[in-house]
Amino acid sequence: MTTTSLAHVVLGAVSAEEAGTGSGLFTTFMYLANSLGVALIGILFLSSLNHTLSDANLSDYIRAFIISVAVSGLLALAALICISFCYKNEI
Repeated sequence: MTTTSLAHVVLGAVSAEEAGTGSGLFTTFMYLANSLGVALIGILFLSSLNHTLSDANLSDYIRAFIISVAVSGLLALAALICISFCYKNEI
């Protein structure tokens, strides 16, 4: 959703001679951040179960899912606020 605008902002600050390196670094860190985000939300989900996977019942899974989605939403909201402050400072 934000990858195109983020790539434009990041790569816009890179000189033409180093555009390939900048693009490669941007892509590498984007995939690294995605992997870490999935891992951390997975850890949050599993710790919210309060049981092992085999011992948890449906209500445990629903509670863990709601907590994981709520934290993901709060993080997305925080990112949106940070981006809006960046654009206000740019204008």
